[in-house]
Amino acid sequence: MDAPTNESPESTAPLRVLLVGAGTVGGGVVELLTQQAARLARRGGRPLELAGVLVRDPSKPRDFGSDVPVTGFSLDAIAATECDVVCELIGGTTTAREVVVAALQAGRDVVTANKALLCEHGAELFALARENGRSIS
Repeated sequence: MDAPTNESPESTAPLRVLLVGAGTVGGGVVELLTQQAARLARRGGRPLELAGVLVRDPSKPRDFGSDVPVTGFSLDAIAATECDVVCELIGGTTTAREVVVAALQAGRDVVTANKALLCEHGAELFALARENGRSIS
């Protein structure tokens, strides 16, 4: 007889990540998600799946291969893409704020390392995250 587990079926479903931005940092994140998938799944307890990458210029050549879904950036694409987490990697504060607001309003959690964004708009964004039952990391 199998031992009972505390895992819900959702805990083994892939965590779908949408990247917004594919510059130096975004390209590195794509590389990690694609080349270190097994290691990340072991460490996180579930697989990570790249749901897509939104960029300003989708025709620009990129080093991450053809199986990575790259799409032109739009705020509508954030809500339309099936994902669990939106990773903001574009920097700045204006468009980055719009990205985070769109993600939170679409019911997505957000990951960002954008200190300027959080310094300038943190109170507003964290309040919006609370209102929508989401998190910003």
